[in-house]
Amino acid sequence: MTPRERMHRVLGKGQPDRVPVRYWAGLPEAVKAELIGSCADEKERMKKQQEMVNALPSIMSGVLRPVIEDDGNNYVQRCETGVIIRGRHKPAPFREFSNFPIKTAKDLDNFQMPEVNNPARYEGFRERVERYHQADCFIAAYCVGPFQGPTLFLREFTEFLMDFVQDLGFAKAIMEMYTEFILEDIRTRLELGADAVEMGDDLGSNDALFIHPQTFRELVKPLYARLIAAWKAIRPDVKVMLHCDGNINDIFEDLIEVGLDAVNRLDPADNMDITELKRNYGTQIALMGGFSRHLGQMGRKELRKHITEVMEAGKPGGAYIAEVGIHPEMALDDVRYVVEIVESLRDY
Repeated sequence: MTPRERMHRVLGKGQPDRVPVRYWAGLPEAVKAELIGSCADEKERMKKQQEMVNALPSIMSGVLRPVIEDDGNNYVQRCETGVIIRGRHKPAPFREFSNFPIKTAKDLDNFQMPEVNNPARYEGFRERVERYHQADCFIAAYCVGPFQGPTLFLREFTEFLMDFVQDLGFAKAIMEMYTEFILEDIRTRLELGADAVEMGDDLGSNDALFIHPQTFRELVKPLYARLIAAWKAIRPDVKVMLHCDGNINDIFEDLIEVGLDAVNRLDPADNMDITELKRNYGTQIALMGGFSRHLGQMGRKELRKHITEVMEAGKPGGAYIAEVGIHPEMALDDVRYVVEIVESLRDY
């Protein structure tokens, strides 16, 4: 199967020839080079990259955040909404956000989201998608979702959470304004050919959701349903995936009900159990991940046991993507060991 065929099969809840794999975070360039090998042809290189390193590449969409300073380690971004992001690349990635535009109800009344129909926003997007498709590769558009998006681009996180206690109407208005923006932005990107949408929306901590499950159902779930219905109306084969850190067990059935095709990251450190999720929902939604974010703290024996258990839980019947996090400080030989185990278990 081609990488694109494989992803469509998995996201359609079918069984492919091999488990797609995506290594996120700190996969060293040396290991990437070993996995991809020497490919002079660009199409073959893209295909090999998607086969061995990243089955689900995505193009950042939504609110633009151009880099205005970068010294190779520390960087500064200025978002379209005015928010300033200061971060570092290593030893461990870090970001802090400031200059949020919405602090009061009056700020909300006076604020306007960036112009979503500006042609410059989509410059080069179709060409990038076509390069992936010419190589028989899959490509998604990535946006931040209705819950987390406002905390990155509009209102400080703690204040936004307090709105759910003190002024639900205010929280709802902010989310609805942001949702309208990403709905139109992603609609255009799907019309330009993207295969899918990956929506990042961290909804909880290790132990529970940030908001009560019923509040999620009343305020956030309808926004998910609206987005997914609008995006899937463009083409019947459009897939929508949710990237979500945190314990989301209480709303997992809700995520299926709104029409999501896949969910990641399903980290056991967040009390997400891939074995239980596969048993209960494996025919209704594709699962991505299930691996601990603490692989770098495991010895060789524990690594093999953990990776084998996760792969054996996720694989049966298909509808599974092995999304594996590599800590930036993990020893190179240990990274190679993780990759070796995953590769040995991918074939059906």
